[in-house]
Amino acid sequence: MYYEDIEIERGDTLPALALLYGHGLYAGPRIWSDPRNEALRAARGRPEQMQPGDRLYMPIPWIIISTSMTYNREGSGVLFEARRSGNRGTRLRWVQTVDRGNQPYGARPYGAPRFVVDPSSPPNSDEPFYHARAWLAAHPDARRRFHDTPSRPPPSLLMGTTEWRALLSIAVVTGKRVTVVDTHYWGFNRKRDGAVSKVLARRAIDLQVQDHLRILRNGFGLGDGPGTMAYFQDLGWTFRAPPPTAPS
Repeated sequence: MYYEDIEIERGDTLPALALLYGHGLYAGPRIWSDPRNEALRAARGRPEQMQPGDRLYMPIPWIIISTSMTYNREGSGVLFEARRSGNRGTRLRWVQTVDRGNQPYGARPYGAPRFVVDPSSPPNSDEPFYHARAWLAAHPDARRRFHDTPSRPPPSLLMGTTEWRALLSIAVVTGKRVTVVDTHYWGFNRKRDGAVSKVLARRAIDLQVQDHLRILRNGFGLGDGPGTMAYFQDLGWTFRAPPPTAPS
């Protein structure tokens, strides 16, 4: 179980915070009684007495519960879907980083890098998330269900096989701090003869998660105008993963 550490601000209530992080309407008592919140309970007695500056630990049990992948109709790539547990929660988003292998895509400057925060050709906003805020407002269920449709033309003889790879995470967002949880690795290959093969999704290992974070920190979004990069670190975004769970 990961716990998001939240500094209470004026006007915050436990029921409202629980909803923001994907819990149900009546999850407040369970969260308040969690052992991680023992110090806060001792200091305040009741959640209604929380004060600005107090620290609340919000349990984040959400995981990716299913993935599926099929070939697209043109035979040039794949159709990928992932679903997570939990309710929608506006402080839960999707982040994806991509190794575009030997076929980076799009015009400069967006199309040149091999390792990017997705989408990147061009980016869709100044945020490091797969879906822009306006799109999520129109498609709220996309907070729980992720779709991607990558494809590539057949590689040249000089290129060899194209190996397109992605790392997808549930992102827990507090302010501009992003914590990635339950990261999965997936992708596809395309050979010179045009044949496409799937790389089925599996939970990422720690080294892959560290690569994921590095790409997020070095990634870019949409700047002030077309063709202008805005690097997420410069915009104040920070990225982390929960510490590895100690063996029992």
